[in-house]
Amino acid sequence: MSVDESANSLGPKVLTMRVVTFAMIWGVAMYLGYVLSQGVLRQPIQGNRLAPLGIVSAAIALAAQFLTPVLIRTPRQAGVDSEQFLSIFFTRHIINLALLEGSAFFNTLALMNEHHWWSLAIVVVLLLAMLVQWPTRTRLEQFLETARMEASL
Repeated sequence: MSVDESANSLGPKVLTMRVVTFAMIWGVAMYLGYVLSQGVLRQPIQGNRLAPLGIVSAAIALAAQFLTPVLIRTPRQAGVDSEQFLSIFFTRHIINLALLEGSAFFNTLALMNEHHWWSLAIVVVLLLAMLVQWPTRTRLEQFLETARMEASL
């Protein structure tokens, strides 16, 4: 696929990635909304088992955002198709979102059961980390350009 063809085909791919991203954020937001509607922050703290694990989970999920490009590398060889580069980008994106989503759900569960306000803060941080990764056409174009340059080295 040529550079022009890949640029023209980015629109549907960006839309697909946006739908996936929105769905993952929406699921956490809806669960969090339900938990907050139950008045958990007005209830007394009940234990301290899940919340510390939630902190560890969030730290791992956030750190993994930097490890994913190392673990799922772009090919460094000439002649790699743009579709292959895009599939790598999409795979990294979904893995990153899934790690953040899982940790956000876990921290929402901790909030629901133990009522720590800082579990809510962690969920908000994780949702913001997911929003920061919102797919854009420019982001995909920059990734493709960088991947092509690295492959030609």
